[in-house]
Amino acid sequence: MLKQISEIRNKFNANAVGADDSVCINFEEQTQNKKSSKTYSNSTSYFTHLTSKKGITLIALVITIIIMLILVAVTITVALKGGLFTTAKQAKEDTQNEINAEEKLSNGRVKIDGKWYNSVDDYINGKVAPLPSYEEAQKDGNGFLEENATLTEGDYTATIPTGFKISEKEGEGNIETGLVIQDARGNEFVWIPVTTDLEYSYSYNNDSNYYEPKELQDKYEMCGNPFDSQEILDYLYGKDYYKYVDFKYKDEYKEMVDSVNEYDGFYIGRYETTIDGNSIGSKENKTVLTAGAILKEGTNPNNSEPYYYRWYGLYAEQKKADVIGNGQDIQTAMIYGVLWDETMNFIRKQNEAGKTNYTVDTSTSSWHHGSSLVNSGQLNPGENGDVALNIWDLECNGKEWTQEATSSQGRVSRGGFYSDSFLNYKASISRMLTRPHGDGDYDASRLTLYIKN
Repeated sequence: MLKQISEIRNKFNANAVGADDSVCINFEEQTQNKKSSKTYSNSTSYFTHLTSKKGITLIALVITIIIMLILVAVTITVALKGGLFTTAKQAKEDTQNEINAEEKLSNGRVKIDGKWYNSVDDYINGKVAPLPSYEEAQKDGNGFLEENATLTEGDYTATIPTGFKISEKEGEGNIETGLVIQDARGNEFVWIPVTTDLEYSYSYNNDSNYYEPKELQDKYEMCGNPFDSQEILDYLYGKDYYKYVDFKYKDEYKEMVDSVNEYDGFYIGRYETTIDGNSIGSKENKTVLTAGAILKEGTNPNNSEPYYYRWYGLYAEQKKADVIGNGQDIQTAMIYGVLWDETMNFIRKQNEAGKTNYTVDTSTSSWHHGSSLVNSGQLNPGENGDVALNIWDLECNGKEWTQEATSSQGRVSRGGFYSDSFLNYKASISRMLTRPHGDGDYDASRLTLYIKN
């Protein structure tokens, strides 16, 4: 009996110890959970809290899945009943129909990234279409080309660039008598065929004193630096108005030669380079731009003179002439010596063929009795017309600065000008050295235009 009582007491004591331990554990847990601002009086309430949190998480997950399933069902219903796939298919068909319509309107040809292809398959295969004839080419409502086109006449083929059209005036629509093209801004140019490939350098009669492209390395006495240098540009135009790194004579010359050789010709400004407000171009009855014109406002502190154009200004600004497509489809530039000579060669040939009575190797004295420049395409007093193949003023009005260098200190001016003192200056062989800082009011120039490859 005593033994049984002892066993019962031992079990009671053991249970008592367990209960105390539970209380201690609950106390520690309650202390830790004070950080979350919750106090639990015993282990039962704490267990209820943990179970509740896990339950909420599980319920949220179930609800999320149900919502997602509903959204998927709605999306599928909208796609099927709303015609999403049908609409996508229709859009594809519409696109193909537009391509087919464009091909039909342009005789099966399509224009992509500025280039024409005979079909979409040709575009995929990189096969660019040959240029269409001028008559067949795409034009806008005013007759200006929307693509490059060609005009063939006997042995000559001229390429008419995008944005231009052939003049409709009598005597201006044929290559042999001077093909005139116009853009919507009033600029006019004449096509000069070139039948022999040009080289990447040019020297007149193999005379090393006349050469292009070439830098002028003689020093300008006013500041002791070479003519062609950043220091001279800063001296004449102000700090960094022009950057000499942009005077890329050799690169530009090569680009010009490549174009002339590919297209068998180039365009020359019908008039001496003009300025109309801020617009530089080749327009009729506008002010002729000269080296003595004012480039920008102010007085140059280096020489107490206005900021004149001089040679460098004429060179830089003619590259940026306000001509349709300049820098993209075509490029304008101050005329090169080699292109002046090619123009003379073409005029000679057409004179011999009876297409013009203009002679570039003799001077006409009646053209040199003016006292100043006149507007482009206008007659000097007593002049009966210095016009060759629709090109004005090759011999008179202003003398025309070119890119051709002479020695290492000057650029060549071609033709004569209005003064009596230049009666014997011929359009063909007259070459005058003019130092590039000159600011004469008779130092004009002329644009050339070539097609970019």
